[in-house]
Amino acid sequence: MNVPLIKALLTAALYPRVCTVTAGAPKPGKPAKADSLKFHIREQDSGEVVQVAIHPSSVNAREARFESQYLVFHEKIKTTRIYIRDCTPVSPFALILFGGALGAERGGAAKARGAAATEVLTVDGWIKFSVPAGAVKLIMEVRAELDAVLRRKVERPDADLSEAGRHILSAVAQLIATQG
Repeated sequence: MNVPLIKALLTAALYPRVCTVTAGAPKPGKPAKADSLKFHIREQDSGEVVQVAIHPSSVNAREARFESQYLVFHEKIKTTRIYIRDCTPVSPFALILFGGALGAERGGAAKARGAAATEVLTVDGWIKFSVPAGAVKLIMEVRAELDAVLRRKVERPDADLSEAGRHILSAVAQLIATQG
């Protein structure tokens, strides 16, 4: 079973229900605790980024670390606070390849003398990734080609994929599989 690919498909199915995870500063010599994590989602109607919590009944509620700083979730509920339920960590590549609209922001730069220059790749303008300079254009081209191949297959399910289409799907599957 290819779990990273299944998670990428969940990303495609559940997007834009994405939650970002940030860790508070751990106390020196102490293990990380679940209550030090901060979770944020973007409200679909207002676009406002708000803090949420993982519902206490979730298997992830007591997790102190996630394999990714991004979760996709199925449901958002509000009781005493806003909670998300049915969530799973997903890789940045899953969000980039199967999430919302890609864009670029200026402002990426070398962080230290001799460090490689970077650019900022955005997903729907709020999820931001620092990528090597020059990679934004390449990533956006791969995403556009993937979208075109998938669109053609949805419109004509019986049609065979072109050789180029098979290659792009194979490359994306391999990339996703490496991001366990």
